[in-house]
Amino acid sequence: MRSGVGAAVEGDREIRIGLRSVHGLRAASIQSILGSRSERPFDSVADFIRRTALDRRTRHTLAYAGALNALAGSRRHALWEAANVDLEFDLFANAQQRDGSDGLLTPMSIIERIQADFSTVGLTAGEHPMKYLRPQFPDLWRADELALAKNGTRVRVGGSVICRQRPGTAKGVVFVSLEDETGVANAILYADIFEANRLVVTQNPALVLEGPVQSQDGVVHVKVERVAPLRADSLPVQASHDFH
Repeated sequence: MRSGVGAAVEGDREIRIGLRSVHGLRAASIQSILGSRSERPFDSVADFIRRTALDRRTRHTLAYAGALNALAGSRRHALWEAANVDLEFDLFANAQQRDGSDGLLTPMSIIERIQADFSTVGLTAGEHPMKYLRPQFPDLWRADELALAKNGTRVRVGGSVICRQRPGTAKGVVFVSLEDETGVANAILYADIFEANRLVVTQNPALVLEGPVQSQDGVVHVKVERVAPLRADSLPVQASHDFH
């Protein structure tokens, strides 16, 4: 309804995600959306489909991403309408279809919405997944708590891997950054620890890292001694910046 091609800063704490962030949305489809919208705003899913003439796969992706929520009320209704609108039907026929589905379509759960966000856009505008998984891992320190730990305190941290780095000048040392709902926890794996856990570190989208906190000159990190995958079926796979 409002997004442009790319992301746009709309306030000190507000960024609008651009249409090109939607996985698989082609440039021609984006231009069709923007061109039709410039003529007049969309007033229903049926109106959107008629005026943009997007294929079924693209309509499904946009509905699943939440892009049609303002027209349909929810993602499930958007998915239903995007799949069932016949371009030869009038707007009232589509309205009747939706009315018939109201009692059947339950809203997505928070985790389902997060999974949809990551699968279609690669990020979520809502809460970080770890916020909802936290009760399952009560012994994990949050990223924002590490600065309060005394030097040498043994901790376990967990979250989505957002960066793995192995600088050529670091003698095999690997730096890993884990993201949770409070921020980023930085960790160091010395060469022997990394080599012993290479597959776990490189093949899992989320990790649990354990070791003593090292704090010096305001720089806080965990010196990793133990590594394990953070297993949770509801945790979406995130893209990681690996070894750049």
